[in-house]
Amino acid sequence: MNQNNGIFSNLKNLWNKTQPSEKIFGTILFLNALVFLAWQIPRWQGTMIKYFTTDALAKRIPVSSLLLSAFSHSSLVHLSFNMFALHSFCRGVIQWGDMAPEEFTAMYISSCVVSSLASIVFRRRIKSPGISLGASGAILSVVAYFSISHPKEHCSIIFLPTLQFEAIYALYGIVSLDTLGLILRWKVLDHAAHLGGTIFGLIWYKYISMYVWGNRKYIVNNWIMLKQMFQTKSRRW
Repeated sequence: MNQNNGIFSNLKNLWNKTQPSEKIFGTILFLNALVFLAWQIPRWQGTMIKYFTTDALAKRIPVSSLLLSAFSHSSLVHLSFNMFALHSFCRGVIQWGDMAPEEFTAMYISSCVVSSLASIVFRRRIKSPGISLGASGAILSVVAYFSISHPKEHCSIIFLPTLQFEAIYALYGIVSLDTLGLILRWKVLDHAAHLGGTIFGLIWYKYISMYVWGNRKYIVNNWIMLKQMFQTKSRRW
């Protein structure tokens, strides 16, 4: 019993000493890993396909899949690449003081949904069959935010660390590639989800961070007052 208490105490101390960006990343990594392990259980395949992927041509799409599909990956390589990219840019955005962990979490979760919606809308329009999953759209919102807030910072490609370029040019390259992918209807990557996430990251930097997140207490308080006002009127009626 004392040994277990010692282990939990050490883990708690380690967690408390961990940087906020590492806590956020660790939590996202843990959730993605859990979902990946769930994919390995054969009897869960039906549930995983229904709730952890999006099928744009399906008659009914569960609302929860817009979020859950962004925590789902098709292979260990897919998961590893995405988590490596997220770790690099998550650390830059949070530790350099661009946003608090709470705002980062709000942006990341929102971008999961937005990128899924972008994918569904585009694939429905061109009637493209197949399922979509992965965190790429959400991660690209973080990349876009970082690139526009730190345009002169240097980035590199995972297998070519000596090849470096400014973050803003990385953003230009990503947008150009995904736009070309949409025009030419490339199907290897979900370019609509990528562009949706990228654009959302830019919108968050330019507008949402200041006008929505910065005024969230004011917005919530006014919403509560409005709700109470309507509740009072409904009782009178």
